[in-house]
Amino acid sequence: MSGIQLLLVVCPALFLTGLVDAVAGGGGLISLPVFLMTGLPPRTAFGTNKFIAMTGSLTASYRYLKSGYFDKRPAFTLAATIVVGELLGTGLVYLVPEWVFSGFLSVVLPLAAIFTIVSGKAFHYERKKIESGNPRETHILLAVGLVIGLYAGTVAAAGATLGMLLLCMFIHYDVRTANGTLKFAMAVGSVFGFSIYVINGNVAWLVAIPAMLCNMLGNYMGSGLAVKNGAKIVRPVALVVVLCYTIKTFAGFIS
Repeated sequence: MSGIQLLLVVCPALFLTGLVDAVAGGGGLISLPVFLMTGLPPRTAFGTNKFIAMTGSLTASYRYLKSGYFDKRPAFTLAATIVVGELLGTGLVYLVPEWVFSGFLSVVLPLAAIFTIVSGKAFHYERKKIESGNPRETHILLAVGLVIGLYAGTVAAAGATLGMLLLCMFIHYDVRTANGTLKFAMAVGSVFGFSIYVINGNVAWLVAIPAMLCNMLGNYMGSGLAVKNGAKIVRPVALVVVLCYTIKTFAGFIS
């Protein structure tokens, strides 16, 4: 595949990835297989994908911030706990058999799909800020961040989508505030992991740069759609993402 052909495949796919990711997370379902399909070695595909996800998330969070759907202090708290959770999760990957994570996915993802279908209330909270200095809410935020980090460091699939659901359910954020706050936190929290890929030369920069620009455009447009339409667009996209990951997980079992 020539350089031009590669970009003709990657750029539209990464634009779509950004569009989906900005609305409800789960864009990795598109981007990672595309990078692997182009022939990139797995580690390079992971490193390149992490770079795309990080820059795209920052773009989306900026759009949410401009529209008032971003809770600054909790975003940094979440980022710190996500880092801790990801480090613990990475350790678990080497200690726990792989079938445990597959089994965990086979339970969690269908439950998330059911929750997305039946829970109307979680998608219709209107809260944009949490109280500063409230111990109970701080503890909930720390716990949610740790869970998101652990999940991202081990399973990874649809982590942003499930994280958004947790923030809506336990913090009672508006879905847009949950998205904007979480995307910034996950982008900042992933810097450490991304730096390891950079140090080891596992980022295909010639592909990553144009793909990043397309993905950032998709994130910017997707976050604009989410800001304008709220739960009307976030809920169905979240459901599609979780269902797709569920099907992918069970397909893996069958094969």
